[in-house]
Amino acid sequence: MCDASSIDAVLATNVVFMPVDLDDEFFTAQIDHVLLTEWGCLIIESKNWDGVIFDGVRPREIHRSYGLLVDRSREDHADQLESPFAIQLVPSSTGPIKVRVHQKSKAPAGQVRLQAKRLRELVETRLGLRPFFNTCVYYSHPLAQVHAKRRDTAASTFTHVVSNERELQTVIAGLRSSSRSGLPRDDMRQLATLFSSLGADVIGTGSFDAEWQSLFPMNRARHAQQRQLQR
Repeated sequence: MCDASSIDAVLATNVVFMPVDLDDEFFTAQIDHVLLTEWGCLIIESKNWDGVIFDGVRPREIHRSYGLLVDRSREDHADQLESPFAIQLVPSSTGPIKVRVHQKSKAPAGQVRLQAKRLRELVETRLGLRPFFNTCVYYSHPLAQVHAKRRDTAASTFTHVVSNERELQTVIAGLRSSSRSGLPRDDMRQLATLFSSLGADVIGTGSFDAEWQSLFPMNRARHAQQRQLQR
């Protein structure tokens, strides 16, 4: 997607670290993807959830039957949902549809914003840098039916919510027009080096392609093939 948008970027996948604000040495935070560009940073929380998903949208707003299904499966009603929230209706071959409700910091939008806060604190402690991390939730399951507000605004900063590659590419391309200050290339390299030291798989695109290569041969071969197709 970065190649298609002609964006020089570094992508770190599976960033694992101990938050600086916690004393529990057995707790670690894990971030799916951190995308670094000269226009800013983007944390992507990927959810491979199947079924029918409502993110920031009450089920009855889509159809009355969805609302009845959720209300009957919970002691409290959908009116009492606290933002941010996400509801997942999971089909089952052995029983009734399962209803999973995620609220506040357990909802994907709340989760990715907490990750951004913890990563920002780690980066400031380790490197003395204070980059702003944009946030995005990506529902990646190909069979999921996602009903969502494209921007979750339940906090002082918003979170993008997308459910297909086209929408995700729009978010990535939109970094060019971000009102936040840019990220110097030296800072990008410092961040990439930090994430690599934390065990993340780091891969570069554009002018960073030769500088950062995936640790996994399959990823390197796929990336090379994608670049060739772009040409």
